[in-house]
Amino acid sequence: MNPICNSVHVRVPATSANLGSGFDTVGLALDYHDELTFTLNDDPNDGIAHVIIHGEGADALPCDETHLVVSTFRRACATFGLGRLGFTLEATNNIPQARGMGSSAEAIVAGIAAAAAFAQTGDLNRPAVFDMAAQIEGHPDNVAPAVFGGLTVSWDFETAEGVGSVAVPGGEPLHGGFHAVNYPVDPSITAAVFVPDYELSTEKARQGTAIQGRRLQRVSRGSAARCDESRGAGSGRPAGQVRRRRCPGSGCRYVRLLWRNP
Repeated sequence: MNPICNSVHVRVPATSANLGSGFDTVGLALDYHDELTFTLNDDPNDGIAHVIIHGEGADALPCDETHLVVSTFRRACATFGLGRLGFTLEATNNIPQARGMGSSAEAIVAGIAAAAAFAQTGDLNRPAVFDMAAQIEGHPDNVAPAVFGGLTVSWDFETAEGVGSVAVPGGEPLHGGFHAVNYPVDPSITAAVFVPDYELSTEKARQGTAIQGRRLQRVSRGSAARCDESRGAGSGRPAGQVRRRRCPGSGCRYVRLLWRNP
């Protein structure tokens, strides 16, 4: 399949997940975006990705095929039936890297959305983008708001209906895989995020939470999703307490964020 256009522009929001007691499920899109432009190379024989980065990560992120946006784009192109495309990726990054604002989810969603735009006409198939992004990311809580905007509750339903579950008369059949429910957020609600001056990847943060099969037990009395506080990623017990022990008490720089539905 040949691409249907020569250039695609993608805009993906930052996200905050693990809100309150919603560990691994509740996420929020923020009015803070990365913007990426994919432009196909003039030479059809040039199948190389050329990467130009402005802003966050410009001096640290790879500028070759190992860049997460590029590798995800390649994977999505194969899924959508596109051949190996040569292109220039110019990224203007505003989302801090490895600071709990969904930079990896943004990169994954951007790569998939761009591939879909090169392959398909019409509106973006957001459910398909979400499903592929969640599979690559391994958990859906950040990719869901990055794809759908607003507030999302997402989960991985690992068991098909009829295996340890009860059908609801008149309801839609349950099926395995990733799911997300999207909720609008009142425009008057704002979110303030304090960005630490050190990096902590999601993978390392998860190593500190013994959560095997016990997510629902993490709901503590009095905890709730708080869109106006800086504790969103670690306010639930005991996961938040464990994660905080991995975060040194250092200075933070304040970032003002107003919520918008992207």
